[in-house]
Amino acid sequence: MDTRNQRETKKLTLFISCLGIILFFMFLSVHGVYAEGSEFVAEGTYIMTNKDTPEKAEDMALFVAEKKALEQASVYVLNAKLNEEQLRALVSKVMNINIQEQKKGFIGSDIIFWVKIKADIDANKIEEAIESVQREFPEKKKMAAILYVNMQSPKKNDLGGILGSDYTLDNYIQDNRIIDAMRGIISEKYSSKNITLDLGDKINNDFFAYMKAMNMQIKNSDLSVIKQEYMEEFAKHNQYDYILIVSPNFTNIEKVSDYLIVGWCFRVKLDMDCDIKIYDTKATKIIYANKLSEKAKAESSAMYVNSAMWPQTLTLATNKMLNNIKERITKEVPNIPIN
Repeated sequence: MDTRNQRETKKLTLFISCLGIILFFMFLSVHGVYAEGSEFVAEGTYIMTNKDTPEKAEDMALFVAEKKALEQASVYVLNAKLNEEQLRALVSKVMNINIQEQKKGFIGSDIIFWVKIKADIDANKIEEAIESVQREFPEKKKMAAILYVNMQSPKKNDLGGILGSDYTLDNYIQDNRIIDAMRGIISEKYSSKNITLDLGDKINNDFFAYMKAMNMQIKNSDLSVIKQEYMEEFAKHNQYDYILIVSPNFTNIEKVSDYLIVGWCFRVKLDMDCDIKIYDTKATKIIYANKLSEKAKAESSAMYVNSAMWPQTLTLATNKMLNNIKERITKEVPNIPIN
């Protein structure tokens, strides 16, 4: 009887010992605690796209393998949900890589890149290194920039007199590439390592389609009438951190000619209002709303009346106006993110 009890006791002791060992290694796994200089073997595969170079595809396969090795080394990597830029920085901080084998092959018409690595990872430093790369490479904020020129006719519109009776505001906007110029100003203002900027025809079309679905009618492309609730819904629906709305409106296009002793002077005056709004999803409010009003004028001279001078003078005035608006936006419109 005692012998039987002793056997049961030994079994129970062995079970408890095994359980303790299992729990110990689970603890190590959860807390990312490994011996310094631990080695991990990982493989990476990448299917090359028509936008990739072979060098890019090879690098992406290596990146996949590096990411897998990091995830083997510590659960912190999975929990941190790092982006590619942060992961690459983390690799450089805690990992030494030895490429064991590389191959390139085909599956049907697809080109496949494969790599096997042995990674020497200082896993004890991973948690601290993750915090470091998150500070150095903060998560990018996502901004939708909606730009549309208000096509309402200016109060005074001498375009017909400058460039012919059939010349319209739409012709002027297209010929002077006003939209491209404004997009360039916005891109220069907000394109940075902290912002992913959606800017162009597609985001404009998506925005107006959403407004239409919400029964929000916008006359003459006047984005200044957009209410906060519509910006909020669009931001949430598309997972944007910010919505930027820029609506330039030419309010005056005027030509003036004077006869001087030495000849004729051709003057063009331009006035523009530029409505700007920024909606912050986190703050759930419009954090900036302003109308930038600018004036610009240019002049050219000739010894005699020369109709060719008007387009030239208009171009000069337009360039001045765009430079003025760029300076105002650069100085007065807040940077993102706002701390």
